[in-house]
Amino acid sequence: MKNIIIKTTVVVLFFISIFVNIVLAANLSDANEKKKQMNEKVTAMEHEMEKKEGELTNYESKVTEKELTEDPANKRLLENFFQVQYQYNEKSYKDRFTKIKKYVNKNVYGQLTAAGIPDTPKIKFENVIKDMQIFLTPSAEQNVTGMVLLKTQYKIENVKNPTMTQIFKVEIQDKQIAKLETVGTVGESISES
Repeated sequence: MKNIIIKTTVVVLFFISIFVNIVLAANLSDANEKKKQMNEKVTAMEHEMEKKEGELTNYESKVTEKELTEDPANKRLLENFFQVQYQYNEKSYKDRFTKIKKYVNKNVYGQLTAAGIPDTPKIKFENVIKDMQIFLTPSAEQNVTGMVLLKTQYKIENVKNPTMTQIFKVEIQDKQIAKLETVGTVGESISES
């Protein structure tokens, strides 16, 4: 009888062991399935986050470009500088060199006054801006570069010279003109009358 009790106990323990293993296996496979689903969700969220970050970066760069190129302060800076520097007469000729200081950095000011500030000639003259066009683009360093087309007419003692078109390459940094380069000058031909 002892033998039967031992055999019965072993068989019961065997079935309990099998039942426990089945329950553990079911829990483990369920946990693995949940882990797999969570990993898939995390991956999907990471891809969505990368997509949103890309969209945000793209939006930020477009906003920055637009802000830089359409900033009225940048256009006003250039307009004011060119008005002061290139629209003058015998009364305002010499003063313009001190007035431009607030629009340009030290390098550009030095470039414009390298030959010294000339004395005002003792004749009647004026330079008038006929047209000004400003084209701005952002640069890689978050500065603004651009071109300015300036059409002027010089008059000496009531004699008008032909209209001149000057093309300037400019760069704005820290709300000042940091580079100013004359790219070219084109004049209208003189016609005989």
